[in-house]
Amino acid sequence: KDDGAAEIVLPVAGVTKLMVLDFLGQIPTTAFPWWRTLVFICVCLSVLLSPMVLRIYYDADVKQEQDGNDHTNRNRQWWRKLRCYVFSFVFYSLLVIPTFREFAVALSCNTDPDHRYSGDHVCFGGAHLVMVVLFCPLGLIYLVCALLFETVNFNLCSLLEAKIGSKAAFPRKKGVKGDEVNRSKSYQAADMVKRRNITLRRLFYVMFRQLIPGQHLEPPQENTGIFTETKKAGLSRQVRFVSKVLLAALSKMGPEVDEPVMWAMAGIALLNLLVNLVFPPLIDRRLMGFILFIQACAFGGTVIAVSAMVVPLANSSANVHAVVYMLVIVAAPCLCISGASCLYAVRSRHELKQLKRVHVEEAINTPR
Repeated sequence: KDDGAAEIVLPVAGVTKLMVLDFLGQIPTTAFPWWRTLVFICVCLSVLLSPMVLRIYYDADVKQEQDGNDHTNRNRQWWRKLRCYVFSFVFYSLLVIPTFREFAVALSCNTDPDHRYSGDHVCFGGAHLVMVVLFCPLGLIYLVCALLFETVNFNLCSLLEAKIGSKAAFPRKKGVKGDEVNRSKSYQAADMVKRRNITLRRLFYVMFRQLIPGQHLEPPQENTGIFTETKKAGLSRQVRFVSKVLLAALSKMGPEVDEPVMWAMAGIALLNLLVNLVFPPLIDRRLMGFILFIQACAFGGTVIAVSAMVVPLANSSANVHAVVYMLVIVAAPCLCISGASCLYAVRSRHELKQLKRVHVEEAINTPR
């Protein structure tokens, strides 16, 4: 509410609005105020296309492995896989926040946070009731599907090879006996895609089965160096995803609940910090320390914001709170990133010198 403090935190606010695609909510309204809601209902219906996208990805992956010497075809299949990844990332990551912000606007019709509705509008009646009835089940299905893709970090190969409980999430069907050896490569690839059970019914089964305690999704473990994940990495992503959805909904609450919303945001930041502290998603301790430091800064920023809202402040005190907030949110992570980069560069240089020394000693000790 303080103009000076608002100007100080403006850079962070601007970047945040850009990251959550806030400009989608600033498009001028028309005579039919529900066209945005219809657009995001169509986004929720993207779940129906997900089995087809997974089948295309699996087909491209099979053909890419079979055509080891045909580089042109391998590149073509790589582009097919990339398009599938972009589809899943756009619909189940970038559009998640705008979708549930729109959902929150539709449910908070009485407060009308975006000032969309005219004076003769009736909340939860007529067209508004139809939109809410459509949005509730479709939004739930979309939420669970997006949670599934978030759990595997949008790695479609890991999703197809994952297990749920002790069984494969998308099991392979039994092979067909007979003249299978004499078939062409393309026919064999198409037949292999048909053998994997990638259907809408199976996708729904995996989506909702992973929500049962003890039946969580288990993607295959891969060694990726310092980014190697633990078995609890999926839990950290799920908490982060749910937090993202809750924050999107809280941001559209009316001004009369600003203080409870800030307390809720502080609680969400603390929950993410504790989950990553108790169940670290990465094996590398240095990288985990960096992640925990960033999340501690986020929690510290929410604490400063809550204190600035709860305690009555003068203009100078509000500006001080805003400056401290910026230092915690922006300066501390930037310094941490710079320090981590310098340490990594020094460590790499030291390892390179040791490697050269080993090569020189081997060359000296090798008998001619």
